[in-house]
Amino acid sequence: LSIHYQALQKRLVISATDIFTHCVTYTPSREAFFCLENQTCSADCHNLYQRGLSKAAHLLILDPGESIKGVIQLHLEPL
Repeated sequence: LSIHYQALQKRLVISATDIFTHCVTYTPSREAFFCLENQTCSADCHNLYQRGLSKAAHLLILDPGESIKGVIQLHLEPL
C-alpha cells in the first residue's frame, strides 16, 4: 500500500507481515489527516467465527503460553 503526497513529492509506503489481513481507515470530514489501523482479524471477527465464517473472521486463537508476532513498516520515499 502506498499513499502519494504530490505537493510534498513524497509517498508513504506501508507494508505488513501476513498476520495483518484487515485494515480500518478513519477519515474525518474536513480534516487534513487520516488514521490507519492494521488488524489481524475482521472488525466483527467473533460473530463471524461463531457463524462458521472462520476464513472471513481470521480470528487468531492462541493456547495458553503461545505468542504470535507481526511487523508493520512505514517508509517515506521520494516520488
